[in-house]
Amino acid sequence: MENDPSLLGAASKKFIFSEHRMSIAGEAVDSTGGETLSIYDPSSAELIASVPSATTEDVDRAVSAARSAFETVSYTHL
Repeated sequence: MENDPSLLGAASKKFIFSEHRMSIAGEAVDSTGGETLSIYDPSSAELIASVPSATTEDVDRAVSAARSAFETVSYTHL
C-alpha cells in the first residue's frame, strides 16, 4: 500500500512538509553541525522528514538552558 499524503490531516501535513528545527531556550535553531537525520515511515520505508542532528554542543546548550529555566523563581516551589 502506497502512502497517500491526501489522507493526512492538516496538522500532520503541516508538520511533515515543514522545515524542522530544534528548540533551545525557546528559540528555533539548527544543529551547530549542520547535519540532519532522515526520518522514514516504517510501513513503507519512504522518507517523510529530515530533522536536525544535535551535536554535543547543542545538547550542552539545551541542558544549560533547561537548568537556567528550572532555577528561575517560578520553579522554586518544586
